[in-house]
Amino acid sequence: MRRKVFSLLLCALLGTGFAIAQGRNDDPQRRQRQMEREAVDIAKELELDDPTTLWFSNLYVEYRTELNRIREEARRDMPRPERRRGGSETDEPGQMSEKDMKKLSDEDAEKLILGSFDRTEKELKLKRDYYPRFREKLLPSQMVKIFVRPQRDRGNGWNRDRQGGWGRPGGFPPPGRF
Repeated sequence: MRRKVFSLLLCALLGTGFAIAQGRNDDPQRRQRQMEREAVDIAKELELDDPTTLWFSNLYVEYRTELNRIREEARRDMPRPERRRGGSETDEPGQMSEKDMKKLSDEDAEKLILGSFDRTEKELKLKRDYYPRFREKLLPSQMVKIFVRPQRDRGNGWNRDRQGGWGRPGGFPPPGRF
């Protein structure tokens, strides 16, 4: 009996924790504060003076707000494979696993591709519109931090440069990699 009560209590706590965490992602004020902190961090990295930091922060937050709006619209319009009992393999909005992609009909796949093109065009237009505004007070070498994202390693998550040579204790390669 104690075990059942404990299990029930644990499930209730975990459920509310997930609900709270999910709600936090949708909080516009939290997103705003996060973008402001990001702007201040970038301004420090660019070694901007105080008046320029204030100007940059306001413009950067405005830019990121518009960029996020474009991305949210694209996520809302993105076709999703039919949800079954566990839902999608990735419940993150805008993310789709390979399994989910295989479940798409040809019509949904085409809609996904064209939607991706549309989103990319809107993002590019936004970047082109904001480039001259940032260019007023920033150098191109500074604007790289805003407009160009470094490429992420799309490997299998194992990095040979970490400890042990393969990122694992003992340095053994992942299965299938010799």
